[in-house]
Amino acid sequence: MGRRDDCVCALLAAEHHAPEETQARPAVKSLISGLLVFGRTTTGLAARTGVLA
Repeated sequence: MGRRDDCVCALLAAEHHAPEETQARPAVKSLISGLLVFGRTTTGLAARTGVLA
C-alpha cells in the first residue's frame, strides 16, 4: 500500500473509534481536503466530515 492509502486507512480507523473527534476537528477536515485535491479518498469519509457538503 502507498502512503496515501495508509493515511486513508488511518483516518477510517480513527473515525471508527472516535467519529465525533474526526468529524469535528479542523485538522482532519484539512487533511481530507488535501487528499481529495491530490488523489483518491473515500467520498463517504469526506461527506461525513463535512468536506463534501
